[in-house]
Amino acid sequence: MDVTHDLEADDGDESPWPRCSMCGSRMRMVTVVGPTEAIVSPCGCHAPPDALELE
Repeated sequence: MDVTHDLEADDGDESPWPRCSMCGSRMRMVTVVGPTEAIVSPCGCHAPPDALELE
């Protein structure tokens, strides 16, 4: 079962949720684990916090 499938209904650009810069799925929450690592939910991508900053 793909958890992100249900969360990523074709919502176009109208969604208030930004996209994960690593995989493109919609981000709901970012947990900063340390100065060099953050985890995106619900996709689970790990990335430096700098890579997940919003424009």
